[in-house]
Amino acid sequence: MQTLKMKIVGFDRLNSTLQIKFCFESAKKDIDKYEAHNFNVIELREDITLDDILKALAKNGWNIAFQQSAAEDIAEDNDKVTKFESLISKEFSYSEQDLFAIQASDEQPPVEGLMVI
Repeated sequence: MQTLKMKIVGFDRLNSTLQIKFCFESAKKDIDKYEAHNFNVIELREDITLDDILKALAKNGWNIAFQQSAAEDIAEDNDKVTKFESLISKEFSYSEQDLFAIQASDEQPPVEGLMVI
């Protein structure tokens, strides 16, 4: 079971944003080595407690820490790095039918672990 670490490193009063760093306790680097992410707090209701805010931020941070961890794992896997680097400067074309098959028998399962960033 993973445990999330969260460190608030700043607050921008002008933009009402908290700057926060995240990582898992099992991370390969210290939390200070990770990028800070901005979270806007301007629209928070007055009745929300600080604990509620921190838990909401941590829930968002879980995905960030997961992506960081996955990226570190890929960076250490020379076979994967070589495969991805081999794609650089290549062009690929797919028809609409290739991507959005209508018949269930033609559909490909989604690739797990891909996220838009």
